[in-house]
Amino acid sequence: MAKSISDDELIQKTDIAIAELVYDKDELQKAYNYYNGKRDAE
Repeated sequence: MAKSISDDELIQKTDIAIAELVYDKDELQKAYNYYNGKRDAE
């Protein structure tokens, strides 16, 4: 028997998944700049 998920639960799980994908990319940008020999503004 499959457990059915309500619309609210589905929306909540989708929101959490999207929030995990969207994050600050400052560290990634700094690493990219360091690799390419660019100085940070900081």
